[in-house]
Amino acid sequence: MSYPPSTAPASDLSAQLLRDIRRSQQEWAQIAVRKRVAAIGKIGPWLVDHAEALAAATVLPEPRSIEHTIASELMPLADAARFLQRQAQQLLSTRTLSDRDRPLWVGSLKVRIAREPLGVVLVIGTWNYPIFLAGAQIAQGLAAGNAVLLKPAPGTEQVSEMLCQAFWESGISKNLLYLLPSHVEQAREAMKLGVDRVVVTGSSSTGRAILSQVADTLTPATLELSGCDAMFVLSTADLNRVCDSILFGLNLNASATCIAPRRVFVRPDEQPPLETRLKERLQFSKPLRLFPPAFRLLKQLAIEACEQGAEVVCGSLNDLNDEPAMRPLVLRNVKPSMRLVQSDLFAPVVSLITVQDWAEAVAADRQCPYALCASIFGNSDEAEQRLSQVDAGCIIINDVIAPTADPRVPFSGRGESGYGVTRGAEGLLEMTRLKAIVIRRGSWVPHLDPPHPTDAEILSGLFKFQHGGSWKRRWEGIKQLWRAIKIRRSD
Repeated sequence: MSYPPSTAPASDLSAQLLRDIRRSQQEWAQIAVRKRVAAIGKIGPWLVDHAEALAAATVLPEPRSIEHTIASELMPLADAARFLQRQAQQLLSTRTLSDRDRPLWVGSLKVRIAREPLGVVLVIGTWNYPIFLAGAQIAQGLAAGNAVLLKPAPGTEQVSEMLCQAFWESGISKNLLYLLPSHVEQAREAMKLGVDRVVVTGSSSTGRAILSQVADTLTPATLELSGCDAMFVLSTADLNRVCDSILFGLNLNASATCIAPRRVFVRPDEQPPLETRLKERLQFSKPLRLFPPAFRLLKQLAIEACEQGAEVVCGSLNDLNDEPAMRPLVLRNVKPSMRLVQSDLFAPVVSLITVQDWAEAVAADRQCPYALCASIFGNSDEAEQRLSQVDAGCIIINDVIAPTADPRVPFSGRGESGYGVTRGAEGLLEMTRLKAIVIRRGSWVPHLDPPHPTDAEILSGLFKFQHGGSWKRRWEGIKQLWRAIKIRRSD
């Protein structure tokens, strides 16, 4: 697959340039939140006006149609920007804590919790959703008062420049959103020069490489890494909905989606009718063009799984030739221990894993090191009762993928799927530092008084009064406290 030529006017980062960016960030941080997010809110109209050009510039894993681009990238990003425009001021506002839970012994205090910008955030973009994922992270970083460096994935230079243009033409200066060249050395150099957070979307190996570099400086990182998502099919599930959801995950973005379902846990009596539906729907499927590394990995693992006993339900192993294109592949008799279902595959493959009951499904699911998202299909009440047993950062009931584009929904992985949060209120707050402000009120500061023989008696009495396990114990504390105070006053 040939990549489009880079047209981005990106230039290497230098220490002087980073100092200039920090000065711009400090000025930006002083601007009221409502003014910052007003600029961010303008990118929605820009995306509308440039939708066709953005679709044409997005070529990985295959050229995009405009409807695909609008649905999977532009509309979610515009909604994310609008969410920030409406909610960021309240979310970032300093809040004063109630006195209700203040311990008596600390005296009168006023406590405020403030959120401050981090400084300069490095966003390392991905190739499969270069507009939405990077754009939402950029928008949150800017809304929180930071400057952002964007290092795009190779092959996304043109569309990444257009994404930055949306922010620049909406009133964000180029020193607040700086576009780096796409080669990996630029990310390394930025971390070496010093940034205040790294936000990366990529594989678990990429996440480890980032952590190894930022460890010496203790730079925080948000790792939005890959998945191998589970789908649980309960006995009450609508199999037509299950089938439609599997097909959606297989075809969306040529299945280059980190939260596409890869492992389907189904009972023996439900599996034959599900297979029948999938065969009917996939018999005329067209080949999907894949990112070459994803194709090569799938080829290796699918052949290995079939050698270990897996069988093809839909598609064909003959599709796995040297050309990186294939029809969707569905396998059965897949075991949870197979590498096929313990790897992050960005390819149209789904494995049916037969389980006798819910407990077996949960145990099988936990053999996979990835825990990004999961879906449960069946009666909603039953699904809600079971979701606490599923290890995943996000759980969707009776749907897949699309609900996570809701800008209110935070996105966070576990295990090999990373950690930290993007999107939602929690993602915005992750782009800030917390500062606790404690103000002493009044003149009672007993800990500053000189030591006194009654100190132990007073503290012991107060401790019993506040935390005694019975009224009798608390009453003892009151009497002890009163005796010690009387003695102290008489001195």
